[in-house]
Amino acid sequence: MGMFDYVIFVPRLPKRHIGDRWRKPESFQSKSVKLWEHPDFSESAYTDGCVTITVHKTGGLVGPNGVEMDWTGSMVFYGGSRTFRAGFKDGKMQSVMEAR
Repeated sequence: MGMFDYVIFVPRLPKRHIGDRWRKPESFQSKSVKLWEHPDFSESAYTDGCVTITVHKTGGLVGPNGVEMDWTGSMVFYGGSRTFRAGFKDGKMQSVMEAR
């Protein structure tokens, strides 16, 4: 299995209607940020080959060391049968949408 990051996504996500209720996935994974390639993080920072990235309610991106990251890019993260794409600039989320 390849390396990936766990994603804790606190902001509200686009929802999908299922029956008479709304539901969102509870856990996510991503290969987009690739922290294992970032010079500030060594492979030894990984537990079981993965780290956790948190997107706070305010849209800030926090790395596994608890420090806000100034990462810019598009993060694709997935859980269950759903995939999302979030855009970040200087560590702040600019947008999030369900990827198709």
